[in-house]
Amino acid sequence: MCRKGKKIKLCFVIASVYPLFCSSTGSFAGGAEVNLYNLALKLAESGRYEITFLAGDYGQGSLEEYKGIRIKKIRFMDCSAGNRKYRNPIYKLLSKAFLTWELLRSNHDIYVNSVAGSIIGIIGFIAGKLKGKGTIYRLASDIEADPQKIRVEEGLITYLIYKYGLKRAGMLVCQTESQRDSLLKNVNLQSKVIRNGFFIVSSDNPEIRRYILWVSRAAEMKRPHLFIELARHIPSESFILIMPGENSVKSAVKDSISDLTNIKLIDHVPFFDIDGCFRQAKLLVNTSEYEGFPNTFIQACIAATPILSFSVNPDNFIERYELGCFCNDDFDKAVGFISGLDEQKIVYYGENGRKYVKAYHDINNSTGQYEEIIKGLMV
Repeated sequence: MCRKGKKIKLCFVIASVYPLFCSSTGSFAGGAEVNLYNLALKLAESGRYEITFLAGDYGQGSLEEYKGIRIKKIRFMDCSAGNRKYRNPIYKLLSKAFLTWELLRSNHDIYVNSVAGSIIGIIGFIAGKLKGKGTIYRLASDIEADPQKIRVEEGLITYLIYKYGLKRAGMLVCQTESQRDSLLKNVNLQSKVIRNGFFIVSSDNPEIRRYILWVSRAAEMKRPHLFIELARHIPSESFILIMPGENSVKSAVKDSISDLTNIKLIDHVPFFDIDGCFRQAKLLVNTSEYEGFPNTFIQACIAATPILSFSVNPDNFIERYELGCFCNDDFDKAVGFISGLDEQKIVYYGENGRKYVKAYHDINNSTGQYEEIIKGLMV
């Protein structure tokens, strides 16, 4: 797949990926970052690619290298739990200017992005239209398949730039069949479904299951109050919230659990340490209004941990593969499922989860699909 003996140059553009390469930042990365990080690591193993990430400004050096992958800092680019002053409109404009300059002077063969908003439009115009390079956009959330929702959340200008970027992308990648169908319905654009890839580790030494687990960032659409209410209704169980970030949502959670003795809030667990939390959980609970395909679902399946989801059930996979319970925002159903969850059911759902994740989320399979896309864009 090399260009006449030369490596194919890939550029991943995603601000919050840096903590996955350098855990000492104390910051966290989201699902999109994890998936592109996993993909890049697997691609790098082949030796056929020269890989660069354009990452946010964590105060790191302008150019660093980890595991054979180059990390170039885009000055002033905001990142999760990063420098809050960069959220000032002036710094946002500066970061876009530095990103534009970097894209103009770079010479990569393929550009990969998984961030909704104006960045996809900038990449589409500079890398796609001006330079004629291949571009791949991976949808990170279900709302990205409906640009009108981007308009409501981000405004008219961002909506127009985002929609332009969708149309300019050389290939659109969806996480689920429902995302693909929504994108076709709402924008009349074709896409390819590639499930999120993970390195599937062995689970030969099971842990003692101790608690009910919730893992997500501090955001209103994650609806952590529902998890807290579960803890109130089931005082016999222990509950753990892992919620990185500091904002009004986090403050409200702290206030809400102050009178509860069976729930614990953990600010942050580094990505490479969190597997142990899943292995000790009786159940993973997701209370989000919407997602793409949550990485926490995959991590739960790897750890043989059942899943309870209130609203998110991509392609009905929870029922289809018998992985736990989709309560469809029926709180009483959720309480009943937890109350009836015994050791036998934990083992049953957990074994199904291991089978599911090995069949559909192995990094080797997803990377092969991306390589086919790269091959097609290089023609």
